[in-house]
Amino acid sequence: RALHAAVPDDPAVMAKLRELHAEYAVTQGVIVGSVLAPVEYGGKVECRSQDCPAARYVAQAVRAAFPGTIAAINTGMVRGGFEAGPVTRGALSTMVPFQDDFSVIEIDGTTLLAMLAQSASQLGNGGFMQYAGLRVAISEAPQVLGAEYEMEDGTWAPVVPGTVQRFLVAAGGFVLGGGDGFGMLVGAPQAEQFGKRRGTSMLEAYLVAGSGGAVMPTFLELTEGCVGNVGREGWQTGCGVVIS
Repeated sequence: RALHAAVPDDPAVMAKLRELHAEYAVTQGVIVGSVLAPVEYGGKVECRSQDCPAARYVAQAVRAAFPGTIAAINTGMVRGGFEAGPVTRGALSTMVPFQDDFSVIEIDGTTLLAMLAQSASQLGNGGFMQYAGLRVAISEAPQVLGAEYEMEDGTWAPVVPGTVQRFLVAAGGFVLGGGDGFGMLVGAPQAEQFGKRRGTSMLEAYLVAGSGGAVMPTFLELTEGCVGNVGREGWQTGCGVVIS
C-alpha cells in the first residue's frame, strides 16, 4: 500500500499516537536535577569551532560514568544546552537527541594523537571533539601542538607517541565505528569491564548524583591569531587553544 500525503489518517492509529505522545510529554517534563550556572550551547557554528560548555558537559557526564577514562565527544551529537536551575528529562533529550551507545576502548599514544589530529581537521564540523580528562593545544592551521591527560592523582602528563602508554577512551558507537573520519579507532580492543551506556542515561545519572551542580569552567581570553579561547593558565604550547 502506498504511503504519502494523500492517504487519509487512520483514526485508530492517530488515537494511539496521541495517547503515546501524552505519556511521552509527561516523562519529558520530569525534573531530573539542576545546575548552578547555564550550560551554554551557542549553536552549531560556535560549538564546532571553539570551546563548547554543552559538549564538555556531556564529556564530563561520560567520564563520570566511565571513571578513569578520557571522554571524547564529537560535537555533532550535541544540539542544545540549558539554563541555570531545574533541568527536565526533555532538556537532556534536546541536548543529546541521538541515542548513541557509549563504550570504552584501549589505544596507544600514537592512535590517540591521530584521533586528536582528525578532530582538529574537523574544526567547524561535527567531528570536532570536546574532552574530559584530556586537554589539547591546537593551532589555527589547525595542527595539534600537544596534549596532556589527567592521571589518577589529578596531575597532568603529556601524551607521547611511540611509547608504551595505553589510554582508555570513552566514545560513542558512531565515532568508534569510524564515523566523521575516525577510522583509526575501528577495531581497537574494547575494555569490556566498563560495559555500554546510553548518552541520555549518563547525563541523567550525572545530574541525579549532584555532579551537574558544579559551575562550568569559563573560557574568556582570546588568543591573537589562534582558534578559540585560552583555558587553563600555565599550559599552552606556542599559539594554541586549550580545551579540557
